[in-house]
Amino acid sequence: MGITRGSSIGFGGLQGLANREGCNRADLTINASCGIGYTIPALVAKVINFFLRIFNAKPIAAEGGIPNPPPVVNLVNQHWVTNRPVCQH
Repeated sequence: MGITRGSSIGFGGLQGLANREGCNRADLTINASCGIGYTIPALVAKVINFFLRIFNAKPIAAEGGIPNPPPVVNLVNQHWVTNRPVCQH
């Protein structure tokens, strides 16, 4: 989320500043992500991996998940700008 207030000086100098004229913009972006993951303490991972080596098994990481990296989906991407021709770009 973001809000921008442009300078009023270009809208009639100090008079524009006094009238609170200018360009304003608001942005709203919402992204979502999902997945299944885990985190275990590094010491615990070392102990587990010690025993896995005995059986020639693949070691585990201290953190991981599926999918890796998880996908990101954009849900909302809106922009609002002051309704003046000079403010539109």
